[in-house]
Amino acid sequence: MNDTDIRKAMVAGVERLTAWSELLDRINVFPVADGDTGRNLVISLAPLRRTDGEPKILARELLFSARGNAGNI
Repeated sequence: MNDTDIRKAMVAGVERLTAWSELLDRINVFPVADGDTGRNLVISLAPLRRTDGEPKILARELLFSARGNAGNI
């Protein structure tokens, strides 16, 4: 795998997560059934959709976009 392959895999992962986010909202009940786990993960990982950019900037964007317990873990 090279850098391009890894970036494509990250984008594909976020797209798959987005497709399943409503289901995650419904089924996740730990620690509480707050109904936003899927949405929080989509928001938290949104910076991965951009395939360009500096890794350090991406890491910072991921840190600041994190939402909820799932996004921060």
